[in-house]
Amino acid sequence: MNRFKTEPRYLGPYEVVRKTAEGAYKLQELDGATFDKSIAAFRLLPYVTRGSPEFYKLFGTRQELEDPNETEPVTHDHNELVTSDEENDPEHETTNQTQIGDSQA
Repeated sequence: MNRFKTEPRYLGPYEVVRKTAEGAYKLQELDGATFDKSIAAFRLLPYVTRGSPEFYKLFGTRQELEDPNETEPVTHDHNELVTSDEENDPEHETTNQTQIGDSQA
């Protein structure tokens, strides 16, 4: 049995403290604890959070990432789940178009 199959592929995220003269990087954990040894640059990958602008530059817009065939359910006041296609259908009767979370005065 290969023990590396259950190990995480990458560790991190870490913060870069500085770049050494040899081209390696001194890293620290998010709590501020620094590593004793420097890490070679080829072993590092940039960490990009999912909601950051860099993420969408790399992987496209939010709409491109979502499945175009998947429709989001819309909940009506009478607790009936319908897809957004059914809501736009004139034959589909709805009595109240208020969605959950809207305040009623």
